[in-house]
Amino acid sequence: MRRSLVLIAAVLLSGCGGGEPAGEAPATTADAGELTVRTLDLRDESRTTGNDAAPGRALPTTIAYPHEGGDLPVVVFTHGLGSQPEAYEELLTGWARAGFLVVAPRYPLTSQGSAEVFDDVREQPADVPFVLTAVLALDDTAGDDLEGRIDVEHVAAAGHSAGAITTLGLLGPCCTDERIDAAVILAGAPLYFGSAFAPPGVPALFVHGT
Repeated sequence: MRRSLVLIAAVLLSGCGGGEPAGEAPATTADAGELTVRTLDLRDESRTTGNDAAPGRALPTTIAYPHEGGDLPVVVFTHGLGSQPEAYEELLTGWARAGFLVVAPRYPLTSQGSAEVFDDVREQPADVPFVLTAVLALDDTAGDDLEGRIDVEHVAAAGHSAGAITTLGLLGPCCTDERIDAAVILAGAPLYFGSAFAPPGVPALFVHGT
């Protein structure tokens, strides 16, 4: 996965700045040049949303990947507070064009247009494994466009700001997902989950600036 982390870093630094899943297959599909972009209608019915304990957590997830080819390593990207996957289109499609399957959930209480409850970042490291499981399952889903094309053994997590905090949570002792073997932290901070890493740790790129 070190090779995959280097590729992610190269794309990032070359100017790209800027339960069971509910439903079946994609909700929408679009053609973005040489990429396929889909939105999966995912919802974790085993959990609740917010202090009012509303049932379920809606996690509509955008995925982008090359039209052709297999052995696609995976990058799960978490957006910042008050943002959404579309705000990172240049970065995420850059990764997809470099040969990755990019997975970008929209979170129920921190996305644009939501209540923007920052404390819900505590819940997001549990959302990522749910989304990841649903997407990796497409590799074994007969008739799906991604059947047999996903490199399920190579998974990176990345995030910006509140999403970087979420990503740090996935690397720490509280919320480790052992499927993740590389990480990119964009403007993160050790809030909620601290700065300890679960052993043995994974290669991680930290990006900060003024």
